[in-house]
Amino acid sequence: MTRASPPRTQTKISETARQIAELRRILADGHVKRSPELIAMGIYPGSIATALREGVIQKLTFGAYQIAGANVPPAHQALASAAIRSSKGVICLSSAAYLCGLIDELPPMVWLALPTGAHVPQQQGRTQSVINWAYRGAFEVGIVSDTLLGVPIRYTSAERTLVDLVRYARYMRSDLVARDVMARFVQQGGDPARVMEVAQALPTPAVAMRGLEAILAPSLKPPAATNPPPPG
Repeated sequence: MTRASPPRTQTKISETARQIAELRRILADGHVKRSPELIAMGIYPGSIATALREGVIQKLTFGAYQIAGANVPPAHQALASAAIRSSKGVICLSSAAYLCGLIDELPPMVWLALPTGAHVPQQQGRTQSVINWAYRGAFEVGIVSDTLLGVPIRYTSAERTLVDLVRYARYMRSDLVARDVMARFVQQGGDPARVMEVAQALPTPAVAMRGLEAILAPSLKPPAATNPPPPG
């Protein structure tokens, strides 16, 4: 004769099943939630572990979860993961170019800018490269705050990204050319004059300024000609 499970065990199983169903509902949109957020919503750590073990959810990065098989671009997962691992970081260079729609595919390396001396997070999945910014306005000028898969994320604007691609050209692979990105920027209705304004708002090195001027020259509108005053 099969012995019935004690009532307390049945209640525990029933509660775990209810919580896993709730997890499915919370994460159904493909957004990412961290453990503290889920616990604050009433989900027990044990239920999270069970859902992970049963393949209901997947771990995006340490302590952050998403519904299993979420129909979202892997590039978005990689960038959201980087943002989760470093709240002080700013997505920059080719990674920001992808977010700004200046390139179509996220390169294999995720670029993250951090204040000098900040903790460098470990990245899962894609390779991560960190640059340190310590100059005036680095984390204020041309920085966009948004959300990606429900995760707060900061990245450089299209104009700031163009400035940085020239400034840090020595770090970039040859398949990402600032001139091509600039052409895409103008094609999408971007204003080259705004790029120069951002560069001038930062302590941009002279060599980078000359590089920007060379790239922007074909797109910048020449100043309107002024007629000399008639002789008196």
